Amino acid sequence: MVILMHGIFSSGNIVPMPALARELADVGIASVRFDFGGHWRSKIGLLGHSQGGVVAVSFFNDLM
Repeated sequence: MVILMHGIFSSGNIVPMPALARELADVGIASVRFDFGGHWRSKIGLLGHSQGGVVAVSFFNDLM
């Protein structure tokens, strides 16, 4: 699984993200295009238990 995250003045639907998602799918790798400006419409959540929770929170804080 690969989470594709766009650049600062872009979105998950702008080049090259859709093409990258297709190319990954062609070689059997699942991907999700995360949209920073999507106001949660990209529906990506992070859930972790114990140490996994610490990692999830750290990852989320790094994104914001």
